[in-house]
Amino acid sequence: MNCLRLVRNQQGYTLKDLALKTGIPFQRIASLEKGEIKYRSSDIERLEEVLKIKLFSITDEDQEILDLFNNFVEALFIGEDELSGFKEAAIRIQEIELNSKYLYVLPLIIYIIDQIEGTPCCDDEVSKYIYDDEKAGCLYLIYKANENPSKDYKKSLNTLEEVLKIVSDTRLKALAYYELCFVYIYNYQLHDALKCIDNVNVIFTKTDRLNFTN
Repeated sequence: MNCLRLVRNQQGYTLKDLALKTGIPFQRIASLEKGEIKYRSSDIERLEEVLKIKLFSITDEDQEILDLFNNFVEALFIGEDELSGFKEAAIRIQEIELNSKYLYVLPLIIYIIDQIEGTPCCDDEVSKYIYDDEKAGCLYLIYKANENPSKDYKKSLNTLEEVLKIVSDTRLKALAYYELCFVYIYNYQLHDALKCIDNVNVIFTKTDRLNFTN
């Protein structure tokens, strides 16, 4: 049940008040209340943080997958070398067929690890539902953009720049800059590559990785 309007009114927020508090455009909040669009995970996190209430129930199965995904994003962000455990966990969860609305992130984890390890991979299994989830959708686009950066330079560049415009998760923003740096290096644009590294360094300086809640 969509209870956002009820909770907002009970707490005395106008649409514009809630938009200012959460950083979510008020037009988007209005559309969420009317059920015209689907919630992104970032919408839920921001709204629940401000309203101090759980808008949606999370099952144990949901939480297991969300924990795996968030730990995976953190591992990518800090540059962890060993990612095979995440792939094994994703495959294990797929095999036992958990009943969760977040199953779409599992093939995404497998796809990204295969790409990083240079294993022949195909994104046909990656669900269309990732595009309803800001984190999953942006993570997919970041790694999809760098499949062939020297051949599809403009496409890779445009994709990563678009991600940087919409992404709110600090870790994903750093990853996008990091991959954008590689696109520039592949195409011998070292000055632009160095600017990307500067942006990543700023993010690392301002961010306490131990306190991530996103």
